[in-house]
Amino acid sequence: MRHMSDDVALAGVRVACFITTFNRPEALSATISTILSQTLAPELLLVVDNSDSAATASALSELNDHRVVHHR
Repeated sequence: MRHMSDDVALAGVRVACFITTFNRPEALSATISTILSQTLAPELLLVVDNSDSAATASALSELNDHRVVHHR
């Protein structure tokens, strides 16, 4: 998982997915797994986190996937 503060280049990205979430880490993990397992999976998956807890960041760090970018 990367953070938006990292150098996230969109040049050349053909498929991207954007998800917004608010305090639903269990649903978010299932959603991300489904998206990343698609036949044409996104090269970038940006998760915009509107939550007030660290649970979402914790769930995302468990994924350990370079395509997932967390923005809080």
